[in-house]
Amino acid sequence: YGPLQEELRLQIASRKLESHVVLLGAAAPDVVKQELRRAALLAAPCVIARSGDRDGMPTVLLEAMALGTPCVSTDVTGIPEIVQHRFTGLSVPQNDVPRLADACQELIRDRELAQAMTVNARQMIEKEFDSTRSSAALRAVWKRPPRRILFRIHNRRGMGHWMRCLNMANEIMRIAPQSDLLFYARSKPPFPVDEAIRCEVSADPEQFGLDSAILKDFAPHAVIDDTILKEIAIPTDARRILIMRKMNRQKQREMFAAGLIESMDLILVPHTREEFAHAIPEGLENRTVFAGPIVRQAGQVSIERMRQKYRLGADDFVLVSSPGGGGFQEDASRFFEIVRELHRQVHHPHLRHLVVCGPNSSATFPPVDLRMTVVQSEPE
Repeated sequence: YGPLQEELRLQIASRKLESHVVLLGAAAPDVVKQELRRAALLAAPCVIARSGDRDGMPTVLLEAMALGTPCVSTDVTGIPEIVQHRFTGLSVPQNDVPRLADACQELIRDRELAQAMTVNARQMIEKEFDSTRSSAALRAVWKRPPRRILFRIHNRRGMGHWMRCLNMANEIMRIAPQSDLLFYARSKPPFPVDEAIRCEVSADPEQFGLDSAILKDFAPHAVIDDTILKEIAIPTDARRILIMRKMNRQKQREMFAAGLIESMDLILVPHTREEFAHAIPEGLENRTVFAGPIVRQAGQVSIERMRQKYRLGADDFVLVSSPGGGGFQEDASRFFEIVRELHRQVHHPHLRHLVVCGPNSSATFPPVDLRMTVVQSEPE
């Protein structure tokens, strides 16, 4: 709806385009999202009006890019900041109808180009227009005090808790570099940790409480627990966050029944809802976020470094096997039996099998053949 609705309707009728052009009118947000998602492309040919009125940075372009819809727009005002020609979308001069039509045709015909640009556009939206990052930048402008976040890391010999917490910490530092982070762990980190992150090891790994002196000194705004939920005395105004991994049915029922889970301000599930497969109790649903795997994104530099280090060719089929930190002896022995059998069953002319025993592993595992490389630890 709008002041030009009748004029547009007359234009459609005069050109006999009723079977091609439909004016939907006002629609609920979910309907708009559905239309954007199923569209082959979004054309937003913005122009500067005779009155001087113009779009600054149309929200509809940001929304379409976030949803993975290829975009065509014009070189007006701030639009080139987001529609970067042939990288995040196609840009044409305003009022150039033939160029606009050609750009739409190209996106419809060249699906490979469209797909590449939608991936770039989505990454740009996440990096430049995420509300969390924007608010973090504003906090810095306003010189608000940094957030103090304490991670309780329960691992002894494994690395799962360490890796999830480290990946979260790295992302927090990327979007809010002024944050003050503390890792409180049962054991020393099994790999190098950024010097900006303070690490403390519990004096009593069995009990694994929180040292009152550390708590008083650090005074966290938030405490994050990975998987294991234990009662601790923390400041009353500190938020509590639980990373809740998928468990077997019995353990999951026990977790939901634990009174302590009710005190969580946020529950992060490192799976999709479908993968998690357990129904979330009604009282926890509005505090639960299905974040998907909390993993470190592979950077091109580190990928290339690994290729060179292990002399991996472009045609190689690379298989990586690792029990994480190394686990306990009985588990590790069984794991390596499976690895050995798997290696024998994979038939590929360019198989390269990298076996990482883990920094805490005491197992000795000789290579099966020349296609296998065994290392004790590989932080990358």
